[in-house]
Formats: sequence, structure tokens, C-alpha cells
Amino acid sequence: MLDQAISEVLQQPEFAWRLPREKVTKDNKGNSSGLLARLFSPLAGFFSGIGTWLGDIVKATIDSLSKNLGSLFDWLELLFDREKDESSEFDFKDISRPMAYVLIGGISVLLLVLLVKSLLRRRNVVEVTPEPVQTVPDLSAEETTADQLAEDQWLALASEMLEKNELRLALRALFFSSLAFLERQRLIVITPFKTNRDYLRELSRNSHAIGDLRKPFSENITLFEKSWYGNHHLSNDTLTRVDENSKLMRSCCG
Repeated sequence: MLDQAISEVLQQPEFAWRLPREKVTKDNKGNSSGLLARLFSPLAGFFSGIGTWLGDIVKATIDSLSKNLGSLFDWLELLFDREKDESSEFDFKDISRPMAYVLIGGISVLLLVLLVKSLLRRRNVVEVTPEPVQTVPDLSAEETTADQLAEDQWLALASEMLEKNELRLALRALFFSSLAFLERQRLIVITPFKTNRDYLRELSRNSHAIGDLRKPFSENITLFEKSWYGNHHLSNDTLTRVDENSKLMRSCCG
């Protein structure tokens, strides 16, 4: 009687909303779970496959290393077992593996030392840049100009010509040294088309505040042109006089 009364009460309209709503909720939850499972199932399978693949690679690598090292140890044990005295009670198996580790460590250290030496050798290599060899101008050529060498180089060339008893060439080298000196002092500008008289006029314009450079330079021009272009006899006295005038010009410029 009680069960029937309860059933009748639940079937009344005000209680009719309870049972259908619970059923709908359960159905919706079931549908949502199924939708998520269908969406993420391929992605989960993909990552699961990657994990399995990586695991297989790591396992294969470890197995290969273990197998190779085991083969090395076995080979060393076999090698030394063959040479071991049968009457000896010493068992090489007790030290074979430590010796193998020492051997591998020694080879590694040797390779490291060779690598460090190679790097240090490369660092200490000095790159030598070859300097261009400066050719000696031909003193006998008319196209040779005083700006082809520095002042001290002309003086060295003059000494060399004196040792060879080439007085005319020594005189020209001395005269060119004085021209190179004046250009270094910015008193003249050497160009192929200028004459010695042009240099003298240029010096007169630019040396008014330095001292009397014109007189020794003018005398050197006269001595040089008489001996180089004319038939004037060239002697060591002429060379000495040209050298003294050049030194006087240098002293005037300090």
C-alpha cells in the first residue's frame, strides 16, 4: 500500500520534472565525454607513437654500447688468458676490466692533448706579409726623378756608387738627396717637367723665413749640371763640395 501511494504521488504533475531532467543530464554527460575522446584520441596516439619510437632508439643505443663494451672486455680477457701461465694461480679476469678502462682513458687523454697542441700551434702561427721589394732607380736614365727614393736612400746609393768609382752616378744621387730633403721640408714639389732652375725659384719663394738656402742649393745646381751635362772634369773635390752644401742646407732647417 505504501509503495503504491509513493508511486502515485511521484506521478503527479508537480513531481514530473525530476526524472526526465536527470536522464537528460546523464545523456549529455555521456555525449560530452564521447566527443572529447573522439577529438583527442588521434593526438594521444601520435604522442604515444613518438614516445615508443624514442624509447626504442634509446634502448637500441644502450644495448649496442653494452654489447660492444662487453665484446671488448671479453676479447681482452681471452687475449690475456691465452698468454697466462697455466701454472700460475693469478686470474687476469680480476683486473681485465679496470685495464680496459685505463686503456680507454689513456687514449682519450692522448687525443685531447693532440687537439690542444694543434689549436695552440695554429694560434702561434704568425702570418708574414711579404714586403714589396723596392727596385733601385737607374741613375743613368734621364726619366729618373728625385721622388723615387727617400733622402737617406739616395745617400746610401751615392756611397755605393763611390765604392764602385762611379763618380757621375754618385754625384747625381747626392743631388737627388738634396731635392728629396727640400721636398720633405715642403719647400719644393718634385715633378718630372720642372727644371733645376724651377726648383731654385720655388725655393726662393718658400724659404724666406728659414735662412739662406738659396746659395748652397744654387751652387749644387751649377756643379751638378757642369759635370752631368757638360764636359767639366769631375773629381772627388766636386763631390765633397756638393755634400758640404747639402749638409749646410740641412743645418739651416734645423
